Amino acid sequence: MVSRNDLCPCGSGKKYKKCCITKQKAIETVEVLHGVLQQFFHAHPTQKEMVDLYRWLDGKEEALAERYDNERLSTILGDAYFFTYKVDIWIEFLVKQIQSGTLSAEIKETLKIWKKPLRIFGQVIKIENEEAIIKDLLMEGNFTVPINESFSANQNDYVLSHFVPVDPTDTKWMPLNGVLTLNHTFTHVEREIKQLANSYHDIEDFWLNSIVEAYYIFGVKQKLEDREISDKEQQVLFAVYNGMIEMEVKSDELMAMLIAYMHKHNVVNNIKKPESLAAGVIQYGLTEGYFDLEWTKKRICEYYQVSATNASAHEKNFAQFIEEEWEDVDDSQFKGMAFEVGTDARPSEFTNWQLYMHLKEHEITSENEMKRYIEAYINVPYEPKNEEEKAQFYVYDAYFADDQRLKDNCIEIAHLLDSENVDVLLWNAEKRDDRSLFKKAINKGQALFDTSSDVPWQVVTNRPYLRALFKYGMWLFDEDRFDEAFTYLNQILLLNPGDHQGVRYPTVACLIGLKRYDEANKLMEHYQESDNAFFSWFRWAISRKQNFFSGETQELYELAMMDNGYVSKFIRDKSEALPFPGYKVITPDSPEEARVIWNLLSKII
Repeated sequence: MVSRNDLCPCGSGKKYKKCCITKQKAIETVEVLHGVLQQFFHAHPTQKEMVDLYRWLDGKEEALAERYDNERLSTILGDAYFFTYKVDIWIEFLVKQIQSGTLSAEIKETLKIWKKPLRIFGQVIKIENEEAIIKDLLMEGNFTVPINESFSANQNDYVLSHFVPVDPTDTKWMPLNGVLTLNHTFTHVEREIKQLANSYHDIEDFWLNSIVEAYYIFGVKQKLEDREISDKEQQVLFAVYNGMIEMEVKSDELMAMLIAYMHKHNVVNNIKKPESLAAGVIQYGLTEGYFDLEWTKKRICEYYQVSATNASAHEKNFAQFIEEEWEDVDDSQFKGMAFEVGTDARPSEFTNWQLYMHLKEHEITSENEMKRYIEAYINVPYEPKNEEEKAQFYVYDAYFADDQRLKDNCIEIAHLLDSENVDVLLWNAEKRDDRSLFKKAINKGQALFDTSSDVPWQVVTNRPYLRALFKYGMWLFDEDRFDEAFTYLNQILLLNPGDHQGVRYPTVACLIGLKRYDEANKLMEHYQESDNAFFSWFRWAISRKQNFFSGETQELYELAMMDNGYVSKFIRDKSEALPFPGYKVITPDSPEEARVIWNLLSKII
């Protein structure tokens, strides 16, 4: 152990008491203070405090959730609650720590000052000696904060956090918990927070009443569409997006990375041709497997009409940014809200059918009894009791088998067990392209249809009939027999207005094909909660058929492009439409969604 009068181990030649002892004491002090903080967060929030927290937020957490990931959201809400709104809980904890006999007198003096945490919305004006000097943008004063694992910032970054002094001298400060930082290019954030603060007579009133709003404004970087993007940056983004359309690939994560890269380093200012950066980004996506692409790097450069040297240089710089600066995030935020399309059974139907078969064996007299049986059987496989049930069991195996030969084998077995099974009839109707078998399946399904439920879809044994109507309707649609197809598809919507199958899209397409535009618009308006790329392209199709060269048609085309630009390539190339899917999970603004839209559009424009 080094004594105060020994030479300092750092090699300076000075005595330890005149050299590094001060630094060591500072480190030990910070460690003790962090230990105090950990004790607080281990004990809080209690269940009662959580209830009060959400009552205080009054629904505002939903808006914040759009801008922050779950972990960051929990941190900032806790900070706002304990260090601003309900600071008495924090003070009560500190009093107990001060009264305890385990802390030094110096630490206790520091904790006394911690009773009034300092809220700072500021900007880093200087970084030196591993310390950042932060200027408070709402009040006068500069604050020195050590840069370490709990606080990392760059020159000119904006900062929002609760701070407390490291010692009673108030010379250095530390964040109480989470620190938010933001690139200085988001100048509108400074403007908006100052404007909000100026609406109060007192800065304390501002923090007490609007700290959540300040967090929301500061969270702009979490929501891509709120970013301020320059014209030149937009040119790069459009170039990448148009390239993805041409290549029929998609990666929202790659686009998010590109936006962060451009904002972080202002790279577009020195780029003469935006397409060169776009080519480098696409090449990076190809190299790192962000999408399946048959194109080579040479072809990418040819498409963008840029040199391989420039594209490679941008790819290298972009790759370095991703490796060194891109923060790992939850991949789910880039995947979009996937939805199911197609005429076949959904995977959940097999589970629901097995549960239904279990429950039908019991006489259930109350809702609570129903819940108990559901809990008991929800994951229990059902053993078919007769040949009809076995046939339906094999039908579901066929729907969800990956291998075509296995599908065919399952249907063969189901056919041998029950040749009158609705789904077996449908499989054979599709295989033989036989209209009479479609109608036989519909008649068989209708005879078994249970009309006692307000929502027929909820009765799982009703679904083969609804499926038969859908499959036959699409068969007629493919034959350009829009009038007949509409009759069957519309029948589904009348029976099941909730439309769990996505029948509304081909039904609208039928009406457009029949030039019944007012009815098509009314049906889209009825299902306005699902107003998406399908409807956007349908509106364009209606306008195009009514007045090809009108300004409204062009405007509707541009709006549809914003919802899914990939469709435009299929229109331009007059591509052969793929068959309407049996079952597919797709995401908005994707090539997969575009192919389904094009299947419907190609018949009616």
